[in-house]
Amino acid sequence: RQALPDLEEQAANALAFLNDANAYGEDGRAIDPSVRVSSEPTSEMVWARVKGYPWWPSRVHRPRDPKFSQAMSERNEILVVFVGEAAQYHLPLEDTAPFTGDEQDSHMPKKDRHIQRSLRLAIHTTRMIQAHEEKTGQIVPSGSLDVAYS
Repeated sequence: RQALPDLEEQAANALAFLNDANAYGEDGRAIDPSVRVSSEPTSEMVWARVKGYPWWPSRVHRPRDPKFSQAMSERNEILVVFVGEAAQYHLPLEDTAPFTGDEQDSHMPKKDRHIQRSLRLAIHTTRMIQAHEEKTGQIVPSGSLDVAYS
């Protein structure tokens, strides 16, 4: 078995990635925006998108490493976990918007039967999480955001 890197090493690797000019395309967006850093979920739910994919409900995370957090802040980026996924993504703030869950929201993806079914489940899950958190005052752990989309 291979040992997992410790949290400091993970944070250092993620920070090096953020500072690597080769990791960003001509448009300034990360070529691969997925990262793995020690973080904690916030109560903020947002719409977020990765270039080439539709807007999707997501939970904002707060990096535990202050250097990583500062580097993201300097780049005007945010750390999110999409509902139905476990991976973290650092995205430009402009690729996020407040989540309302309203059917008339301009961030709702265009009609596509497969996406619409998955999106309805993601929105339902997000609304349930918000209601639970409002009722209990406790943040639902990110692993609970994983939803089966088969």
